[in-house]
Amino acid sequence: MDWSNLNIIFGFEFAKYWLRVASVFFGLIQPIVTVVAIAIGAWWFGVRGQHKPRAVIKHSVIFKKLKKRTYVGVTINIKNSGNVPIKPNIKSNSPSAVIMEELAPFLDKEQVLQLKSPEYKLERLGMLYFPSTGFVIEPSEEQSFLFEFLIQHTTKTIKVYSHLDNTGYNKDCGWDLTTIHEVLTI
Repeated sequence: MDWSNLNIIFGFEFAKYWLRVASVFFGLIQPIVTVVAIAIGAWWFGVRGQHKPRAVIKHSVIFKKLKKRTYVGVTINIKNSGNVPIKPNIKSNSPSAVIMEELAPFLDKEQVLQLKSPEYKLERLGMLYFPSTGFVIEPSEEQSFLFEFLIQHTTKTIKVYSHLDNTGYNKDCGWDLTTIHEVLTI
């Protein structure tokens, strides 16, 4: 009797048997592992907030003394620091806008930033809206907008408030920035 042939046949059949067992086992497990992996990925995506829009807003203000008034140029720089596009809301009850108000001379910057009481009424110098052309700021892009105002020479301190409302997200989402500036004319 030739034992080498029997060993080869037995070893080959043994390997085929375990390959079939492994194939059936992994065939049953694969859909479960796939569902668990998708659930973990969705959870991680939600926890990290990758689907939420993020923006960084900055104001830069320049002043230029003219004959009868002072020119104020407010540049709003918006950087999309998230992973989804920002689609500013132009047509709503609270549209994206820039508001400039004159501060009472007796208030300093810290007091103004803490103002929550309606007893402090600041004089509104102007309000302008973001362009109504419907722009989109893609991830990692920056966009700047210039808003121009004319104010009285007697104005010493202004508050610039900007609000950017986002329509591309299914919940209320927006960004506000308030800055205080001393009117320094050139």
